[in-house]
Amino acid sequence: MKLGKIFAALLVCSLMQGCVVEQIVKGTVVDGQPNPETTLPWSENGAYSKNGRFFIVGGEGMIYFNPSSIYEIVQNEDGTYTNEVLVTGDVNGGHCYFSGLTSKRNKLYASCVQMGLVEFPGVPEPMYVPVANKIYIVDLDQPIDSEDYITTTLLQTQMFTSNGMAVDRNGDLYISNTTSYLTSIYGLDVPAILKLSFGEEGSVTETAWLPSAQGGISPNGLQYQFGSLYLASSNKIFKIKIDSEGNAGEITTAYETDPAILIDDFDIKGSVIAAAQIKTIIPEIILSVYPDAVIPEEQISKVVVINARTGDELGEQSFEGGALPSSVKFGKWPLFEPYSLIVTDAIGTGGLYQLKLEQEDLR
Repeated sequence: MKLGKIFAALLVCSLMQGCVVEQIVKGTVVDGQPNPETTLPWSENGAYSKNGRFFIVGGEGMIYFNPSSIYEIVQNEDGTYTNEVLVTGDVNGGHCYFSGLTSKRNKLYASCVQMGLVEFPGVPEPMYVPVANKIYIVDLDQPIDSEDYITTTLLQTQMFTSNGMAVDRNGDLYISNTTSYLTSIYGLDVPAILKLSFGEEGSVTETAWLPSAQGGISPNGLQYQFGSLYLASSNKIFKIKIDSEGNAGEITTAYETDPAILIDDFDIKGSVIAAAQIKTIIPEIILSVYPDAVIPEEQISKVVVINARTGDELGEQSFEGGALPSSVKFGKWPLFEPYSLIVTDAIGTGGLYQLKLEQEDLR
């Protein structure tokens, strides 16, 4: 049996029988009690560097209006974990929140969104929308004091809510726009996926890669594998082939679940997808598209493992205590347990989780 099949079999066995769910960085609630000393009130999107380091984005207080940073997750001598600030987001001296993170080799790519009040024709009250998007590129191979260690660029595409991020084999960066469907309702043509190509001397070319009409209801998590992009959007994960010209090709549905569920970010490894799922946060829009959908009163909070080839669910793990999974990464040794999942929480109780097998399950 190939390693990938062993991995899938062990992981599914673990999830269906119950994982060990460990909060490795404490959030705002610990054992049902408020934790005012948390260093990670909210967390999102994880990424590994080639040299084995692991990073997430997150921040303080309410997501939109407080300091937000790229953090490195480091393991202490006693086996505990700490989040250490790598860089804090800033746009013209004001806060922005890091909404996306990905990596290629030893280079990190992160998006930082600044929100502001904007008036729309026919809308009675101003709305908070993205007024600036700043892309951070951190080259971990460069000295920390080098001007090439952290470089930034402002997106020229307006009204773009950066979310999922992925880099292809050519080094092109793809960013999903989580409000592309919503802005289309107001007559704005903002792409569901934006493509950034990097040229010589720091030049950046932006391309509207996937139109809003093809991105589903709520573009979110984004992953690249074997010449295709995988895009989570509301209750679906789309597989989008990249054609020989680098454009969006055939689009198929790799996975679909109940319309009441929002698939946030996910990870894919070979034939296995691990996805964070919560109750939809846009029920009115869901009901306008799916009139027969039933939105439950209780919260949905789980990580689901999926066969990427068939779309079948293989197992799931629920979260309790107010935690709401927002992104998932497969664990990598030696920083994390083998056959584990690393889970962030952006809008629940924050912190960082590791889902792992008990030792008896490995026998």
